[in-house]
Amino acid sequence: MKENNPVIQPKQTWLSKFLARFMPVPKDDEALIVLLRLAKSHHILSAEALNTIERILQVANMQVREIMIPKSQMIVINQDDTLATSVPCIAESGHSRFPVVNHANTEVVGILLAKDLLNALSSGESLDHFKITNILRAPLFTPQSKRLDILLREFRI
Repeated sequence: MKENNPVIQPKQTWLSKFLARFMPVPKDDEALIVLLRLAKSHHILSAEALNTIERILQVANMQVREIMIPKSQMIVINQDDTLATSVPCIAESGHSRFPVVNHANTEVVGILLAKDLLNALSSGESLDHFKITNILRAPLFTPQSKRLDILLREFRI
């Protein structure tokens, strides 16, 4: 019985076989970077392209803890805050996402997106009874040890 193989192997020409003997495929990131720098020195890659590729390779090896903001530096909104106290803080910070914490400031109860707040405020809804908790999104908790490239892939889904 013939098996269906979904991976189609490209046909190797005599030239590709010949070149493979003299130009081995890099075995790790360091060997790839050496090859890319060689390509830059021969003006095959621009400096900007090399820089971009090197940063991409660095991100693939980073863990979430390396880019996290310490809790003491986070700008958070209290779930009981009024619009009068929240909006100036949001506008001044320039951020687009804010953790919303419970009244004891011990637990993140949701994430406030500035665009969701703007949409709610522009909808004509009465501001007297407006509650931030009505427009919160679920928080995403991730382990500090997770690789950054995996987390970014999850964000795309």
